[in-house]
Amino acid sequence: MNRVGKSNESKPDGGLIPQAFLIVETRFLSDFF
Repeated sequence: MNRVGKSNESKPDGGLIPQAFLIVETRFLSDFF
């Protein structure tokens, strides 16, 4: 979780990332944890 937050803060291009990717990441984190 920390890594994701830091990545978003460090990279201002977070808005360019498709929402689908964020959804997949969230699903993966939910499954992982």
